[in-house]
Amino acid sequence: MSLEPDLLYSWLPAHVRIRDREEGEPLRALMAVFQEVADALHDDVSQLYRNWFIETCQEWVVPYVGDLVGIARLRAMNPSAYTLRAYVANAIALRRRKGTPAAMEQVAQDLTGWHASVLETFQQVSTTQHMKHPRLHSLRTPSLRNSDELDRLYGPFERASHTLDVRSLNRAPDPGRLEPVGQDPGPVKVLTQRVRGRYNLQTVSLFLWRLRAWPVTLAPAVPHAGGSGADAYTWYHFSQLGEDLPLFNFPQTKLEAASLAQEHHLPGQLRRSALFLELEARRQAEVDGAEPLLAWFGDQPPFRIYTHGAAGGLKELSPSRILIADLSRGGSPGGVRPPGQRTYYPAAGGAVEKPISALVDPELGRLVFTAGNEPAVGEQVLVSYHYGFSSEVGGGTYERHAELPAREGFSHYAVHADAGPEAGLRPRIAEWLAEQPNTPGAVIEVLDSAIHTLDPATLDIEVPEGKHLELRAANRQRPMVALSGDLRVTLGRHSSLTLNGLWLHGGDLVVSVAPEGPTAVSLIHCTLTPAPESEGHVGSRLRILASGSSEEARTPMAVSCTVRRCITGALELGTLGSNCVLELQESIADHRAGTALHHGGVLRASGSTVLGRTRVDVLELASDMLFTGTVMSERRQTGCIRFSYAPPDSELPPRFQCQPQVPEGTDAATREALLYRLKPRFTSVHYGQPGYCQLATNMPDEILRGASGEGEMGVFHHLEQSQRALNLQTGLSEYLRLGLEAGLIFVT
Repeated sequence: MSLEPDLLYSWLPAHVRIRDREEGEPLRALMAVFQEVADALHDDVSQLYRNWFIETCQEWVVPYVGDLVGIARLRAMNPSAYTLRAYVANAIALRRRKGTPAAMEQVAQDLTGWHASVLETFQQVSTTQHMKHPRLHSLRTPSLRNSDELDRLYGPFERASHTLDVRSLNRAPDPGRLEPVGQDPGPVKVLTQRVRGRYNLQTVSLFLWRLRAWPVTLAPAVPHAGGSGADAYTWYHFSQLGEDLPLFNFPQTKLEAASLAQEHHLPGQLRRSALFLELEARRQAEVDGAEPLLAWFGDQPPFRIYTHGAAGGLKELSPSRILIADLSRGGSPGGVRPPGQRTYYPAAGGAVEKPISALVDPELGRLVFTAGNEPAVGEQVLVSYHYGFSSEVGGGTYERHAELPAREGFSHYAVHADAGPEAGLRPRIAEWLAEQPNTPGAVIEVLDSAIHTLDPATLDIEVPEGKHLELRAANRQRPMVALSGDLRVTLGRHSSLTLNGLWLHGGDLVVSVAPEGPTAVSLIHCTLTPAPESEGHVGSRLRILASGSSEEARTPMAVSCTVRRCITGALELGTLGSNCVLELQESIADHRAGTALHHGGVLRASGSTVLGRTRVDVLELASDMLFTGTVMSERRQTGCIRFSYAPPDSELPPRFQCQPQVPEGTDAATREALLYRLKPRFTSVHYGQPGYCQLATNMPDEILRGASGEGEMGVFHHLEQSQRALNLQTGLSEYLRLGLEAGLIFVT
C-alpha cells in the first residue's frame, strides 16, 4: 500500500508551500519525484514484513519459511500449477496428529492439491477376532445381495475382509527396464498393480483423485428415440455430444478437518448404488414424516434436471421424483420404462405411492422420463452436472478471465439462446458484416452453454482488410456450435481471426488467407471435436489455405497460427509456405487413423500430445512433446527436439534427452521389449471420456519424468503431476507410523 499522495509535500511549512504556489509549484513537482521513491521504499518494507508470515509471503519465500519449521527438502513447484504454501502452514498442526489417517489425508492434499482418502488395509485383513475386542463390521465375506458393498470392493471405502498378502508393495519388474538392482524406493510407493501386497499387516493405502470435476450449467440434454411402435419414447444424454459420459461428483467441504473424507467429499465418478440408496432413504423418510439424512442431494446435488418452456421460466425436477437405475439398455427394444410411481410402507403402517418422474443413470449419463411425465411439446430439457477432466484444455467451464481482453474500441455483439432468433450466432455475425463499422474489429461473445446451430452454407464470413474478428465464449461458459458443414472464413490482408472458448462440432474450420499477407489465426481454449477412430472420418479439423477456388492456389507469404490449450482433430496447413509459423502450445491434435498435423512451414511445439502422424517442413523446436505417430521433418539440419517422445522410425532434427533411447549393442529381443515398454499408453484416447490423453499409471519413468523439470511428456506437462507424486513420496514418510509402508493408488 503506497503512501498518501503529496504526503512529503504536506510536511513542508505552510509559508514554503504558499511561496511555492506563487512560483508555479516547482517544489511540489520535485517533491513528487521524491514521493515516488518513498512509495517504492514503503512498499518494499511492507512486503518484507508480509514475508514473515506464510499466509502473506511471496511464493519464493515459502521454501525458506518451510526450512524454519523443519520441512524436508521438496521439489520446487511452478506457482501456476500448485503451491506448497498450505503444507508449510499446516506443518506444526499435522505433526501433532502424526500417524492418523486424517493427518495423512491432509498431508496428501497439501502436498499435491489432489483429493485423498486413506484406508488402513491392515484392518481389512481377515483374522480371528479376540472375544474381548470384537469388530462387528469386519465380516469374512461380503453379502452378495448388497450391491453397494460389492461396488466398494478394492476401493477406498470397502468394508470386506481379505486374506493375508505377504508380497511387497514394490513394483513388479517391467520388461526391458534397465535400472540398478537393490535400490530402496522408501516406505511410500506408487502402485501400478493395485492389489499386489496391499492387504498386509504393515500397509496403508492412499487413494488419490487427480481429475477435477468441472461444472456444466443449464446445458441442453440431447434426445434420442427409443423403443418402437406403441412403446416408443424419448431418452436423453447429459453430454452435448449425444454419447455416454460418466457424471462426476462436485466435492463437498468436510465439516471437520480432523475427520476422514467420505465419498461425497471427493471428485469421483458417481455410483448408481450410492445415489439409489440415498434417494430411496429420502422417499422413505418423507412417508415416515422424518427428516432425511442427505449426503449427496443436499445443498449441492451432483446433478439437476430442468424443463424450459417456450414462454420462458425454469422448472426444476425434485430429487424425490428421480430414481437411479441402470439404463444401459436405453433405446433398445428391451428397454421398457417403469411406471411413474413406487410403493413405500410407512413405519405407522399402510402403503403410500410416491411419484417418479425420471430415471437417471449417473454412470452412463443417461436420462429417461416415466410414462405421463414427458416434457410438453415445445419444452426443452436442461441439465446441470459435472464432468471429469485433467486440466483447462479445450473448451470448458473454467476460469478464463485472463484470456478475455477487453478489446477497447471494438464492436461488441452478445449471443444468447434465450434472447430470440435475432440474438443468435449467425444474425450477429451477419449484422457486423453488413454494418462494417469504423472500428478495429468485432467481438461476438456467446453468453451461455447452449447448443447453437449454424448452417455455413447460408453465411459467408469475409473479414475485411486490417480488421480483427473474435468469436468467443463468455467466462465459465462452454457453448457448442453445431455445424451442418464446413465453416469457411476468408481473411483479407493484415486481418486476423480469433476463436476463444468455443466448441465446434460437425464440420471443419476452413480459413482462407490472403496470399499477400500478413494474416493471423488464433485458437485459444477451443475444441474441434475429434472423431473416434472407428467412425472412419476425421472429425472437426482446422484447415488453412490460400484464397482461391481450390487448395492449389498460390502459397501464402506470411501466416501466423497459434493453437493454445486446444483439442482439435487434424491440423492441415500443408499448403502454407516456409515463412508461415504454427505455434502449438499445451494442446491435443487427434487423428489417430492418419496425419494429425501437416504443416508446410515452421512448427514450434511445446507441452502437447499429437495422436497420429506428423509431417512438417521445419521442426524448429519441439519440447516436452508426445508424438504417437511417425514424425517426418523435411529439413532435418534445422531445429531441435528435446525432452520428447517420437517413434523410432521418425526423421527428426538433432535430439536432446528424447525417448526412446536404445543403448548400443542391445540385442533384438531386448530392443523390442524396451520399445514396447516406452510406447505411450493412455487411460483413454476417446474424446469425451474423463481420462482422455491422460498417461497410464504404469508408464515408465522415462515418460512420466522424462520431460523438462522431471515432468511428464505431453499435454499435461504443465500440471507437474510427477513432481507432486515425488513430493508426496518424500513428505508422507514422516507421517507414517513406525513399521508401516504406504501405497499410492491413483483412482482417476
